[in-house]
Amino acid sequence: MTAPAISRSTSSFFTFGPPLSTFQNICGHDDCRDPSCTGRFLRGAPLSSRLRGRDPSRRAAAAPRAAAFDHRLAACIANGGVFDFMGGKLPPGMTGEQMREYIRSDPDGMDKGMATMMESSTEMRWAVQNGMFTFKATSPADWFLKSLDYTLEGVADKVECPTLVIDTESEQFFPGAAKQLFDALTCPKTFMLFTAEEGAEDHCQVGTPMLAGQKIFDWLEETLAAIG
Repeated sequence: MTAPAISRSTSSFFTFGPPLSTFQNICGHDDCRDPSCTGRFLRGAPLSSRLRGRDPSRRAAAAPRAAAFDHRLAACIANGGVFDFMGGKLPPGMTGEQMREYIRSDPDGMDKGMATMMESSTEMRWAVQNGMFTFKATSPADWFLKSLDYTLEGVADKVECPTLVIDTESEQFFPGAAKQLFDALTCPKTFMLFTAEEGAEDHCQVGTPMLAGQKIFDWLEETLAAIG
């Protein structure tokens, strides 16, 4: 992704959040996990029409959140788009609030259930362990409760700048989330789908970063040119 940026002399292009954390320290406070915070990298940034933000993977909910509350951004990219961080992980028919009530009523049971899944799934084990580290959670149940707060419900419609929402044909972690975010946005918006035919169907186009960079920066260049 860096090579296309350098070749176009792109500047003021940044990612929200540290690489191993989902929303850690987004606001600039040393120990903040407040989902309403907008981004430490925006604080003190120059008021510039060339300022734009990008965020990949699970942190892709952070870039639209920053754009919703800080209108200095000229463009926003969510790759892949995430509307509700835990929405797709809930049992069918269960709301976030119902899940909160369930966990609070039996946190030990939740911990035992997740421990069982972690024993048989490397992906689940990594997700829970990394999630607990990121959120400074004391248990799997505590992590799940904290994660439920990270949604763009009531936030996405506050984004004003042109926004690119990216999805992949075989998205394995957040299937359907990009379209949900796209539909919730009321700003100028573009939906970009990477396909198996391009070899870019996996999460965040991990197999073809150069192709992804080319298409994403084409969009960014055209968008900024239109803004002037």
